[in-house]
Amino acid sequence: MGITAIVRYLNQNNIPTPIQYARSKGLTGNYDDGNGSWNSRSVKYILTNRTYTGVLVQGKEKRVVAGTHKSLVDIKTFDTIQKQLQSKIFHLSDSSQGTENILKGKVICGCCGGKMQRKRGTNHADWHFFTCNTNNRLGAGKCTGMYVREEDIFVQSITSSNCTYKSTLFLACSMMKK
Repeated sequence: MGITAIVRYLNQNNIPTPIQYARSKGLTGNYDDGNGSWNSRSVKYILTNRTYTGVLVQGKEKRVVAGTHKSLVDIKTFDTIQKQLQSKIFHLSDSSQGTENILKGKVICGCCGGKMQRKRGTNHADWHFFTCNTNNRLGAGKCTGMYVREEDIFVQSITSSNCTYKSTLFLACSMMKK
């Protein structure tokens, strides 16, 4: 199970985020609750944080002190997770071989208002599309999962009023596909 699948599971089963859990146990203060949903950054942080194994990592030298608190996960399981995460890491080819994403951060989902992420077509095709990050990271309950081909964005932004250009943001609306 990957990080995205874990995020979807946690959100679909209404598992409280760490701050929600802490608040339910009486935590007070001015803490940022975010949007109240799990996200891939939080899950990855938890999965890669050795503190959950019962050790404390301190200082710039990363001094490890064992037995400072009760572990939530055993070392063997933690190390297995680290190996699985490392095996999923891949390195993209030199950027000169790929195409630059001139729309990075500028394509916005017309459904939820979240940013859309550029992806390459299947089997490393020479075309790209944008898909909603909200749907990818938080699950279908947060957005319907719209996508749009990059070529369609360029065509629509030049020839139609279906794509509105405002403050460097392309709003992909009626041209999106389900």
